[in-house]
Amino acid sequence: MTNTLKRLTVAIAAAFTAPAVVAYDVFASSDTVLQASGGEHMTPDQIIEKVKAAGYTDIRKIENEHGRYEVKVRDADGKRLELKVDAKTGEIVRKKREDD
Repeated sequence: MTNTLKRLTVAIAAAFTAPAVVAYDVFASSDTVLQASGGEHMTPDQIIEKVKAAGYTDIRKIENEHGRYEVKVRDADGKRLELKVDAKTGEIVRKKREDD
């Protein structure tokens, strides 16, 4: 096998085996700290507590994607939102209303 073909094979294998999204069942419990490029992230349970403390309820889904958690919730008025939460600090960095 030529050098170029070997490099291409390794690049393709890496692209298909790299994890893109870590999903978490909000009804399960986990103390696992997620590791990604650059250090420790808060656990899904810690993120849920931060989101609850900010006044959000009905937490339906949480995913770790590209250094941020995507969390689907309801606000105080009952409207559905998608939050982007910094995985290291737990800070809500973006709010987007979901269409019902």
